[in-house]
Amino acid sequence: KSAVADRATVALGGRREQRKDLEQVFDALAVGIIVIDDEGKIKFCNGAAAALLGTGKDDVVGADGAQMIMEPAIQATIAGVIRGSGERKTAEMLRSPEQGGGVLRINVRPLRRDDELGALVTVEDITQQRTADAARNSFVAQATHELRTPLTNMRLCLESAMEAPNADPEVVAEHFNHINAEARRLERIVGEMLSLSEIEA
Repeated sequence: KSAVADRATVALGGRREQRKDLEQVFDALAVGIIVIDDEGKIKFCNGAAAALLGTGKDDVVGADGAQMIMEPAIQATIAGVIRGSGERKTAEMLRSPEQGGGVLRINVRPLRRDDELGALVTVEDITQQRTADAARNSFVAQATHELRTPLTNMRLCLESAMEAPNADPEVVAEHFNHINAEARRLERIVGEMLSLSEIEA
């Protein structure tokens, strides 16, 4: 009996060590990971998820998953997954100013173990990505406006030169100088857009 007890103790100790190692690995991830059981309670939460949700790790485990993730679409998805009728879903959630602000991307997918249903939730901070997208969209809108102006000026100068073939050479030269200046302006704008593409690449 004592040998069996010793083996059991060693096995349990090994499992505790493995669990501790796994928890350390998950805590090292930048992506938040939450496991919700079939009763809607949070069974596991890594450090990143707790930080992104603005709470302590010890306060999360055992809490109601729907209350921790205040996003109706995600709450409904978690409830559906637990009932066995839900599918994976991704939604975005704004953090309150008290939590530091920003945008979180939350992904929910079913998690099945034996006959139990649960949900695996991942949480990512996409604030910088959204800021970069907004900056890029603003630049593209501004560049589009900037491209339209020199093109319009070039077209008007060309039309003026074509409609008056016997015009004063000085006037024609002025038109061509204007077209040349606008072409250089276009070249500069296109160069800036290509630089942005290279930076993104």
